[in-house]
Amino acid sequence: MDTVEQVFAQGESAGAAWALGWEGEAAEGVTWLRLTTSDGSTHKGGYRSPSLPSGTPVSFYTGSSDRTPNGAVLRVPREVTEAEVSTSDGIT
Repeated sequence: MDTVEQVFAQGESAGAAWALGWEGEAAEGVTWLRLTTSDGSTHKGGYRSPSLPSGTPVSFYTGSSDRTPNGAVLRVPREVTEAEVSTSDGIT
């Protein structure tokens, strides 16, 4: 059976287009982040699991390739409405 790709959000940042989505069947699937640079280089990566594990305040995926910016996906509880992330070089 073919899986269905759903895009939840998309935009542009640091010179790259990004899309956040889910691909799979029912509760089994992958939350993914796709980055595409202006020269057409693309990286798509993510992680499997249907939700935030019980008792876990946050889970995350980070990914990169040689030709796209680094990317990250954070999963947080439903009551969280915003988060601030700082990179190692201090950029927020």
